[in-house]
Amino acid sequence: MLACPPVGLSTADVYRGVTVPDKQESGEELRQAAAGGNVEALGRRLHNRLQSVAERLCPPVAALHRRLAQLGAAGQLMSGSGASLFALCRDHGEALRLARELRAEGEERNPATELVGGKAGPANLFVVQSCS
Repeated sequence: MLACPPVGLSTADVYRGVTVPDKQESGEELRQAAAGGNVEALGRRLHNRLQSVAERLCPPVAALHRRLAQLGAAGQLMSGSGASLFALCRDHGEALRLARELRAEGEERNPATELVGGKAGPANLFVVQSCS
C-alpha cells in the first residue's frame, strides 16, 4: 500500500543531511528474504538511509511511518527521498485494511494536517497489486 502525504520535501535538502557510514550494510539477507518470498523477514530488513533525515525535516512523514507500523504491516519504508511511504503487506486483504483504516482516520482527523499547521489534507492512499 502506498501512502502519499500532502506535504513535500526538497530532495536536495534530504541528501544534504545524509551521512554515509564507513562500513556498508550487506543486502544479502534482504535478497534471500525476497527470493524466498519471506514477507516478514523482508519487512524487517527494509532500509532507506534518507528516511531519518526526511523525518527530521518533515514530521508528518515520521508520523505516517509510525502509524503504518502501528497498523501491523510486515514492513514500512519511505520511498526514495520522500515524502511517500509504502507498507509491505502480507496479502491484498491486509493492504485494503490498512488503507481503509488510514482513510477513516483521515476523515476524523489527520496527524499530517496537525503537524503542518492545518495547511495539508489527508494522505492519498493506493493499494498496489503484487507483480508476482
